[in-house]
Amino acid sequence: MSKNLKIIFLGAPGSGKGTVAEKLIKDYDIVHLSTGAIFREELTNNGPLSEKINSYLEKGELVPDDITNELVKNKINNIHDNRSIILDGYPRNVDQAKFLDTFFKVDYAIYLKISDEVVIKRISGRMTCPTCNKIYNEHFKAPKEPGICDIDKSLLVKRSDDNPETIKNRLKTYYDSTFPLIDFYKNKNCLVEMDSGIESDEVIKNIKELISF
Repeated sequence: MSKNLKIIFLGAPGSGKGTVAEKLIKDYDIVHLSTGAIFREELTNNGPLSEKINSYLEKGELVPDDITNELVKNKINNIHDNRSIILDGYPRNVDQAKFLDTFFKVDYAIYLKISDEVVIKRISGRMTCPTCNKIYNEHFKAPKEPGICDIDKSLLVKRSDDNPETIKNRLKTYYDSTFPLIDFYKNKNCLVEMDSGIESDEVIKNIKELISF
């Protein structure tokens, strides 16, 4: 693949940004940066911003832009080789995108487009095995026996916030804050729309054809 590509993934919660990124980095020498992982690393290492980050996360609040921007910029600046980078979950609003523009030229903004109906089914139907961590979905990838892991027969669990009402609230936040990024990157002529309502392997295939991996 071409060296030093700068790629961001855009899309609603449940659109598959993390899943697609993880599959790509298994095949190619790509750095995958997500704000969630960056926050966890700062907290684990007891970094200089860990207390501030924790104070917001404990209250269920978003980490402010200035802290997020600083962490992301530092992380990117510490990548000294010529590998391509995928940003997942950042930027989350136009102000962050403008900040990113000052040091990171986006080659492709890949918009994983998906309907709200599919998002709600994907997230609300998600079930995880607490023993082997295998993920199922009661609508799309159900276990052979309802509520039971195929591998180790453990009882599958759902996250308490994976319910339709909470998901609708998350979607509202997405449309208010993050969706305007679609026009922002369209105006920069680097936006590419991908149907994300299909199997993730097909999404990967389409992305590979687009970027000529």
